Amino acid sequence: MKKIISAAILLIIFNLGCLYLIYDSNLSLDEIDNNIKDKENQIEEVVIIPHTLKDNTIYKKLSIDEIVVSDSDTNLSVKWLYNSEDKEYYLYLPTSFDRRKLNIKFSIKKETIITAYDESGKKIGESYNEEISSIFNHDKVTLKLETNVEKISEYKINVVISDIPTLFIDVDGGNKAFKQILSSSNHSVSKTGKFSLVDTNGEITSIDMKKFKGRGNATWTRPKKPFAIKLSKNSSILGMKSSNDWLLITNYADGSLSRNSLFLYFADAIGLDYTPEYRPVDVFINNEYYGNYILTSKVESDESRVDNNDDYLLEIENHPDGNEIRLKSGNLISIKNPDLDKLSSKEKSTLKNNLRTKLNKLEEVLNDPKIKQKDLEKYIDLESFAKYYWVQELSLNFDVQRGSNYFYYKDGKIYAGPIWDMDNTLNRSYIYAPNTGYFTLDNYALSRRIRNNWFRGLFNKKYFQELADKIFIENMDLISKLPEKLDEYYKMIDTSIKMNYIRWPYKAMMVQDPKHPWRKGDKSYADAKDIFKTSLIDRINWYKNQYEIYDKFQYEIENKNGKKTTGTFSKNNKVTLSKSYAESKIVIYGIKEDGTKVKVKEESLKEGNNDIEIISNKKTTSKYKKINQSKYLISIY
Repeated sequence: MKKIISAAILLIIFNLGCLYLIYDSNLSLDEIDNNIKDKENQIEEVVIIPHTLKDNTIYKKLSIDEIVVSDSDTNLSVKWLYNSEDKEYYLYLPTSFDRRKLNIKFSIKKETIITAYDESGKKIGESYNEEISSIFNHDKVTLKLETNVEKISEYKINVVISDIPTLFIDVDGGNKAFKQILSSSNHSVSKTGKFSLVDTNGEITSIDMKKFKGRGNATWTRPKKPFAIKLSKNSSILGMKSSNDWLLITNYADGSLSRNSLFLYFADAIGLDYTPEYRPVDVFINNEYYGNYILTSKVESDESRVDNNDDYLLEIENHPDGNEIRLKSGNLISIKNPDLDKLSSKEKSTLKNNLRTKLNKLEEVLNDPKIKQKDLEKYIDLESFAKYYWVQELSLNFDVQRGSNYFYYKDGKIYAGPIWDMDNTLNRSYIYAPNTGYFTLDNYALSRRIRNNWFRGLFNKKYFQELADKIFIENMDLISKLPEKLDEYYKMIDTSIKMNYIRWPYKAMMVQDPKHPWRKGDKSYADAKDIFKTSLIDRINWYKNQYEIYDKFQYEIENKNGKKTTGTFSKNNKVTLSKSYAESKIVIYGIKEDGTKVKVKEESLKEGNNDIEIISNKKTTSKYKKINQSKYLISIY
């Protein structure tokens, strides 16, 4: 009984307390109900600190030294990157990384609590020197160290997602081993490691590396380094032909990071065999972002590249490597295949002498202005040289016939190609030639050092001039669309390039000898992109004008009764007219892309089929002239 009375008394006291609270606070029941709901919401937003700090020392300042983000699905990691210009950090993540499953680890010397806020200032996470779940679901995150510290440390982090494949290079021995590679000026130091390529679909190609080392001559002297990779087995990477030898090309001398890619595309599209395949990739070395590269096949001889069948892969070179021969003309030719280091001294000497004899004979026939086409074709593949000429000519490559120019023997005949090293083209560097005008055979800039230009001998022959012009006209659609192709490439690598210039600031790249400045107005990626595209368009349009290329044709016919008729047609179309127009006068106008109308032909029509030749005069080079004839068929019934 006493227990029941006690319980009743407690209940009365509780109810009186509640009524007192209502009265005292002047709140209605609805307002109290809303207050309770608000409290519930506030409770849901509170993040419980998982640890109690053992260190009660108050420090003047604490800092996060590093953040490493790992993807639980791939076990691959990336470190944050600091941008000195906006004083913010960046986490550059491959497309395959699931932001909901990231593991985040902090490097910090003293214990503290790290608090995360989104862009609006809302708290989104809190941790004690460990992990914070899901904070990088947000594109912008601010981390603050607010405990055990007199001055709050704040870190603004931008989360950026790559649009292209990502290559992770893990060097055995870590950063110490990697520094040994970077310190080797002659590339004698190589290391083993792991090659992991993550494509945009999240598929991973992971292969052991037998060798990872530096490569290049002038490119190796720059801050962003190129590398050579030898895999433990032949592999097809990103759909490219299988190989175990791959290169990472920096494009550091090219502010647009796109010249190599565009001209390799052009060379392949125009039909130059063995043009190296390439793919743009973001590269991480030991988890640190190292920049935008192109991953490309190596110019070499094997079953999937230049198949020389015991012949030679050669390079006109200006960096002697001990495997070169000098011709009577003074040209220096480096032997890239076979590997001379694997031959005895006698075998090496015999091979060099045989090759020297062949190439001296080649230069002799090239410089013979009277040699007939059928006789010259016993020594040289004219079509490959004509295609190679157009890649070099349109690109204003000052290295043409000077360095990084490859040729190969096949079935006893020399072929031009593969194309290589196209970053210093279209006036990227201080070596300047106008965007308009003939280039390859003239003495612009470094090309004046050429002792003997093979193309001069070729263009001294009318049949080669005709072949070169034929190839240009046949590939007009391809050439005209190169700026469009460039825009597509810019769009694909845009995010990667922005991150590349956080890693390798543009202004540092522009530091040059004052006597050799880069082009005026080229102070940013945007500048470089615009300059390249404008130069490319200028170059293409100038050559199209030299050829008097017409988009279409217009005819005007007046018969003997004074009746006139007009119509348009494209190249090689048939125009069908009635017999009443026989003996009539026809005038043909060429219409250019810009709408310009040029009279190109006037003559009388006969009954039946009429072959009308439209002749355009073209100066193939600055030294040699020729006539190119194009025929258009008019059929009359």
